[in-house]
Amino acid sequence: MDDGPRGSQCPELENHDCENDQVPADPEVLCDLLLQLDPYKSMCPNGIHPRIVKQLTVKPLLMIFELFWESGEAPAYWKLVNIVPVFKKGKKKDLRNYRPVSLTSVPSKVMEKIILGGVEKHLEDNMLIGHSQHGCMRGKSCLSNLISFYDKVTHTADQVKPCDVIF
Repeated sequence: MDDGPRGSQCPELENHDCENDQVPADPEVLCDLLLQLDPYKSMCPNGIHPRIVKQLTVKPLLMIFELFWESGEAPAYWKLVNIVPVFKKGKKKDLRNYRPVSLTSVPSKVMEKIILGGVEKHLEDNMLIGHSQHGCMRGKSCLSNLISFYDKVTHTADQVKPCDVIF
């Protein structure tokens, strides 16, 4: 019996009504993201400069995002990326002295931040991620994970309790 692409591997998603899903964008969040755009960054592959996107009003951009969200597809030019080598230091003839920089569409970056913020909020609101989860979480990193682990191990050692660590 074929259960389709989801199957029974994730039963909590089987009854999810995707029809009512709305773009996880709050106009205030979108406004904040637009204000954070650096107007001095390079132009994206579609020819739109960040300065122009920054000056857009929130309502038209939100309507565009909602249209793409409902259709489930992003415009082709949002998927284009120009990778440009940028010189770091040393001899210019040595290719190891360059780093790749990707220039992507500014509106797609904003939309990506909105979606990732919505996913993160959903995970936190529904307590789907534990306190020990540090990957891909705002304000948490490998270093904060290591400090948390070290704190637990030293606390256990201070109480003279056995502690096994497997790496």
